[in-house]
Amino acid sequence: MYEANTIVKPTLASGVLECLGREWKGDNFSDFRVMVDGAEFFCHKFILSACSTFFKGLLRGDFKEKQEGCVELNNMSKETFEVIINAMYTGVDGVRLDNVLAVWQATHMLDIPFLIHECENFVKENMSLENYIQFYNIAKHLNSETVVKFSVKFMKENFDHFSETETFLELPFPVLLSLVEDDDLKVKSENIVLEAILDWVTNGNSELRQIKIWDYKETETETTTSELALVGKVEDVEWSLESELDSNVEPGNNVDSSLQPQNLANTVDKMEMIQVHTHLTDSKSSSGESDTESETRNKQLVELLSAARSFLASRRFLEELLAHPCIRSCAEAHSIIYEALLYQWRSVAYSSTLVIPYRKHSGKRNAVVFINLGQLNIFDLNTESTCQIKLDTNLELDTSFPSCLASSGSNLCFFYLSRETTCEFDVKREPSHRHSCCNKNIAILDDNKKLTTLGKGCGESRTHLISLNNVFANISSYTFKREKLEKNISNFVEFAWDTGYDSVCVFQDTVLIFYNCYGCEPVCCKVYCCNFYTKTTKKLYIDGPGLNVVNFQKGKEVFIIQRDGALRSVKMGTNSRVKFKLVTQLWKNCEWDLTGAVFYKRELILFCSTKPEEVDSSLLKTVPGICDRIKVVEIESQSCIVPLVVPEAWVTPHSIDT
Repeated sequence: MYEANTIVKPTLASGVLECLGREWKGDNFSDFRVMVDGAEFFCHKFILSACSTFFKGLLRGDFKEKQEGCVELNNMSKETFEVIINAMYTGVDGVRLDNVLAVWQATHMLDIPFLIHECENFVKENMSLENYIQFYNIAKHLNSETVVKFSVKFMKENFDHFSETETFLELPFPVLLSLVEDDDLKVKSENIVLEAILDWVTNGNSELRQIKIWDYKETETETTTSELALVGKVEDVEWSLESELDSNVEPGNNVDSSLQPQNLANTVDKMEMIQVHTHLTDSKSSSGESDTESETRNKQLVELLSAARSFLASRRFLEELLAHPCIRSCAEAHSIIYEALLYQWRSVAYSSTLVIPYRKHSGKRNAVVFINLGQLNIFDLNTESTCQIKLDTNLELDTSFPSCLASSGSNLCFFYLSRETTCEFDVKREPSHRHSCCNKNIAILDDNKKLTTLGKGCGESRTHLISLNNVFANISSYTFKREKLEKNISNFVEFAWDTGYDSVCVFQDTVLIFYNCYGCEPVCCKVYCCNFYTKTTKKLYIDGPGLNVVNFQKGKEVFIIQRDGALRSVKMGTNSRVKFKLVTQLWKNCEWDLTGAVFYKRELILFCSTKPEEVDSSLLKTVPGICDRIKVVEIESQSCIVPLVVPEAWVTPHSIDT
C-alpha cells in the first residue's frame, strides 16, 4: 500500500520521467491534442490533469474540448508551450532569460504550481539592474508575493538606481513610505532619499517637476542660497546663524560673556520666525493645483520626510532644499528640514539623548550603553540583543553612582577607579594617617576603541557626567586634575556644584538639577536651571519627586519622566526661563525608578531593572502626539543607560576586546 510520507528515490523518479518522455516523443497512446500557434502537441489526459489545474477542470467538466479531444490555447507561442510540456514529461528545465517571462505567464494561465515555483526561483536568481523593473511589474500582475518582496528588497539595495526610474514615480504611497523608513534601504547619501521624495511628490505637476534642488536659485539678489538659508531678517533686526553657532569660543573658558553663545536657545525661535516671515510662500496658484491636491501632497510629503533620515543629509543640501517650492509651501515640511539643518549646525537644541536612526548599510548601529557586573554592555535598539565590550582587566569601572556614564555621538565618557597606597591628594597628611586611597579617573572611549584618560580626582564626593553640545562635563564639588590632553579630545569641562542634588538632565544650553523637597506635602522638588555658558542659575519648583528623573528627546522636543509616572515637556519660555508642562501620567499609585528612556522610530523605550507589578501595563501603550508605542525593556544595570552610536562590528554575539 502506498504511503504519502514514503521517500521518493531520485533514480527511480528519473527513470519514470525518462519513460514518459519517450512515450510523449513517440506519440504512443496519446488521447488528447493541444493546438498552440498552429502547432499540434499529442498529449495524455492523465499527465495534463495531474500537472495543471486548468487541464484538470477542462477534462473533468462537460466541455466540447473534452468531447473533441482537442483544445486550442491562445496568448502563448508554440515555443513557450514546448518548454512547459517538455518539463511535464521529462523534468527538463528549459527556462532561460529570453523566455522566462512568457513561460511564467503561461504557467500561471495553466496553473502549474511546480513550474510557477521554478520560474519564480529563476527570476530571483537572475534579477539584475537590467530586468528588476520588468520582473517587479510582472510579479505584481501575477500576484506573485514572493517575487514582489524580493524585487522590493532589490530596490532597497539599489535605491540610487531605482529612484531615477518611472516605476519609482508610479509607486503607491504606502509602498514608498515603507521603502523610505526601512533600515535596510541602501543609499550613498540621505540626500538621494530626500531628492527622490520630492521627485515622487511632484510627479504629475509639470511646473514643480522641472525644478531640481541643485538648480533652484534666488535671482532677486546676489545672495547665495546658503546665505539665504542662514541669514535672515526678523522685524528689521539682522542676525547670522553662522556667527552664533560657529563660534570658536570653548564652553567653560573665562572669556567675555558677550562672546559666548549664551543665547543659542533663542536661535531656534529666530529660525522658526524666519520660517514664518520670510520663507513660507503659497505655490498653489502658480502650480495650478487644487486645494485638495495640495493638501494631499503636503500630507504625504510630511509623512515621507518624517520617515526619512533628514538629520543625516548634508548641510549644504538641506540649505538648498529649503528653497524648493514644495518645502516652502508646507509649514510642517519646512520645519522638518529646518530641524535637520539645526542639528547639522550642532545647535544646543539637540542633546545627546536625541537618537538619530542610522540605516544598516552605514556601518553604524543605534544602541544604548550601560554598566553591569563591572563590564560595559551594549543593547542594540534594532535587534534588541546585548553584548559586552571587555575593557582592560586593570580597569575597575566606577559604579558608586548611577550617573557615571555620558555619551556624545560615538564617544563614551565614564569613570574608572585606581587604588594606590598613597595618592597625591593625601600627601599633606602625616604618614601615620595616610591610607589606601581610591582615585577616580575620567576616560573617553571613541568608536575606534581608543581609550584615553582625561584626568583624575580623589574622594567620595558625588559626581555626575553629562554631555552638552558635544562637550562632556563633570558635575561635582571637586575638580579633577587634568592630564596633558590631545587636541581632538579636549572636549571636557568641570561644572562645580556644591549644593546637593538628586537628578541631573540637560535641556538646550541649560543643566537641570533636581533636588527633592523632603517633608513637603504634596511631594515637590526644586529645579536649578544653570546656564552652561554664563553659569547663571534660576530656581523653580515642580510637583513630584526629583529623584531618578530621566529625560529623552524627540526632534527638538525634550521630555522628563519622574518616578511617580509624570511625563512633562520642557520648553524655554520668555526671558530664557525654563518651563515644565505636564503631558500625561504614564502610571499612578506607585514609584518606578527608570534607568533611562529613549525615543526611537516612533517608540518610547523605557529601561529599568524590574517593572513594578503595580504599574498598569494597559496604560503603557501610546502617548498621542509623542509616540505610537511604549516599550519596556528590563535590563540589569549598575549605571544609567545612555544612547550611543557604535560601529556595526561592536554589535556582535561575542564580547569585544579593546
